[in-house]
Amino acid sequence: MMIRSFTNSKSEAFYVVGFSSLDERHRMFTALTESAVFLHNLREHMEFSELLTRLEKRDAGRIDIPGIVSAIPLRNSEMNLLVERFTTILLDACMQRSEAKEKDAAIESMFHDYSFGDNE
Repeated sequence: MMIRSFTNSKSEAFYVVGFSSLDERHRMFTALTESAVFLHNLREHMEFSELLTRLEKRDAGRIDIPGIVSAIPLRNSEMNLLVERFTTILLDACMQRSEAKEKDAAIESMFHDYSFGDNE
């Protein structure tokens, strides 16, 4: 995957996300769609889902960048929303993982010296 930024004739920023294969494009959208479960705020979840639906339908086709088979143009606002929601997803996933590790450590310490009734 490749991301390039450009400026149009109105000096507005836009981005092009390029993929080396259609499979890579599909995997990215699948991963983003499945990770939306970490957005607990309903408004954020709906905005993100709508953005992904819009972007998945959008395809600039083949562009003149070596190795890029498919490309999606994004407005600056779309890229900002995508990055913002993705950051929220990563932070929440990290917090959940950290909480799980803490719980596992507590359970491990509870049973650290447990004999399991074997009297060994």
